[in-house]
Amino acid sequence: MTSLYTYLIIKFLSGHHMLYHLYHVILSYVKLKKQKTIILINKIYVKFKLFEGA
Repeated sequence: MTSLYTYLIIKFLSGHHMLYHLYHVILSYVKLKKQKTIILINKIYVKFKLFEGA
């Protein structure tokens, strides 16, 4: 029974570690793309404001 709990804990921790790693990969990708994304959002926002004002 103890071995089952140990196995589940190890599986959970390894899964949690993978999620943590994936989170950091996504975070670094977002940081890389942030500048371009901000520019794109600004362009869309400006177009929307111009369209709204017209």
